[in-house]
Order: sequence, then C-alpha cells, then structure tokens
Amino acid sequence: AFDNNNGNGTSYQDVFNPNNDKGLSNYHRTFNNITSLVYELPFGKGKQFLGNAPRALDLVFGGWQVNSIVNLRSGEPFNMTYTAAARGQVAPFLTLLGFNIFRPNITGNPLMPEGQRTVGQYMDRTKVSIPQYFEPFGNAGRNILEGFAFYQTDLGISKRFTLTERFGLQFRAEAFNVFNRSNFRAPNANISAVTFGTITSAYDARQLQLALKLQF
Repeated sequence: AFDNNNGNGTSYQDVFNPNNDKGLSNYHRTFNNITSLVYELPFGKGKQFLGNAPRALDLVFGGWQVNSIVNLRSGEPFNMTYTAAARGQVAPFLTLLGFNIFRPNITGNPLMPEGQRTVGQYMDRTKVSIPQYFEPFGNAGRNILEGFAFYQTDLGISKRFTLTERFGLQFRAEAFNVFNRSNFRAPNANISAVTFGTITSAYDARQLQLALKLQF
C-alpha cells in the first residue's frame, strides 16, 4: 500500500498468483550517492588570511562558510499498465485493498533507445500491447523500468556575526538545485492512454532562500 504511485496500486494483478507481483519497490534506486561538503573560508580573525584585520574588515570578510550537497541517483522505477475494457468481466469483485492493476504484454525492450529518450517519447509503443480479455494478465513484470536519472546540487553560504559573548547572528543564503537542472519524474506508462510514454512532471526547479538565525 505504500507503493501506490508510478502505475502501482494497492492490489495484485492476479489475486490468485501474488508471486507474479514480486518486483522492485518504488523506493528502489540502483545507484544512490549523496556527497556533502562544508568549508570554512580562511579569512578573518584567527584565520590564515586577514587574521589581524580591524573589526570593520573582519565584519565583512571573516566568518564565512560554504556548504554543498550533491545528490546523484538512478531513475525511479515505474510500472506499465493498461485499462481493461471489460473490467467487470476480468475482475468482477473488489479485492481487499482495491481493484487489480493490469500489466500489458511486451516484446523486447519497451523503452526508446537510450540516446532517443525524450520527455515526449520515453517509451516505444510498438513493443507494448494490450492482452486479450480472456487472458488479461500480461507478461510485463512489476516495476521493471526506470525513469531518467536524478542529478542535483544544493549550495549554501553562511556567516556568523558575534553580537555579544552570549548572542550571535547567523546569515544564510541557500540555493536548492543551484544549476536549475530539469529532473523529470516517471512517464505515463498506461498503454491505454493517449499520453503513453510522455513525461509531464518534474522535481522542483531552482529555489533560493535567505535566512537569519539568532544564536544564544
């Protein structure tokens, strides 16, 4: 029930053959790398450069810190489906968790060749077909395909101002997805839909934020 997205549902394709739904979780990522960096700039009081600078100069150039998080991961798995024309004949009853999710038949790789995949045509319709109503369960496995990979770099700079021995003020400027890369979500993989194989959603574009934090 927690995998209820990207063409998945809360029930099996065939309630009498649950093993046929064994597959990757929606949360599976074949490759997942998160690299974080925190670097304190060597300027200002007690640092390598401008260590003896007057207070006014130290206030401008001292105490700066840069941090970054680079997130690289494989695309999210998704499930191919179709909408049964005679659903009541195929599944005339509700299962415990909801209607069955029907998968199509595939012949070969249902993805476009790697160099030809676009948001408008990520999948090859000629390799996917809807089964006959009397054999409604297709040969496609669950979550056998992955979408585009995800690459994102977040960047932040911060500076601490010492107000008194007890109080300090921290300024932060942060950019999420600083390079404004388009990271696309999974395509529409319902062969019954006219938008089959197209991608219509993406992760957030670049976001900027400023913050002040009082420390004591």
